[in-house]
Amino acid sequence: MLDKKVFEEDFFSNFDNALNFVLRNIRTKAEIKGNVRVESPEIPESALREAIINAMIHRDYFIEGRILINIFSDKIEILNPGKLLFDKRELGNISVTRNPIIADCMLRAGYVEKIGSGIKRIKELVPNVKFNISSNWFGITFLRETTQETTQETTQETTSRILKLIRENPSITRKELAKIIGLSEDGIKYHLDKLRKDGVIRHVGPTKKGHWEVLR
Repeated sequence: MLDKKVFEEDFFSNFDNALNFVLRNIRTKAEIKGNVRVESPEIPESALREAIINAMIHRDYFIEGRILINIFSDKIEILNPGKLLFDKRELGNISVTRNPIIADCMLRAGYVEKIGSGIKRIKELVPNVKFNISSNWFGITFLRETTQETTQETTQETTSRILKLIRENPSITRKELAKIIGLSEDGIKYHLDKLRKDGVIRHVGPTKKGHWEVLR
């Protein structure tokens, strides 16, 4: 597992924090649309939103346990306590709401467009999505690209962005880099340490008040 966080705030804050947590820990891909370079998460944000919302609305709050979001190098799992309330063969075709009051609140707040449409929308956005159903748990698994070529391209792109940001602002912090690039701070630290080891950059001065220098 790549990272771990526990969120214990109000319902809406937990949703926002969970979504941002996932987005920070996944890669982005770039496409040229017209003359513009457009970056997007490797897994569509809309699909991640639907999966997290689904877990929060449909979890069984009488079962002891948490909603879990596990991020691995090859997949992302979103699991919630609570068995499916209908035949699994009907998944995506019908919907039974376990917590109608919560579902109605999320609808009124604009977090969902239509009750019961989430699973179908996830399937449309991510055709290879996997659903894991057990007696007391429901899970959604998004597969990630893990080829060596993809990893190398992503690493090179991240390195280039870090160097560009350092040149523009030598005093930029690891936290600021993480927020701009969309990685965890540990992920940024890995790239910075490698760049320093390779003699590409160096840090001058105190940790919090120093600055970066690009050496080549």
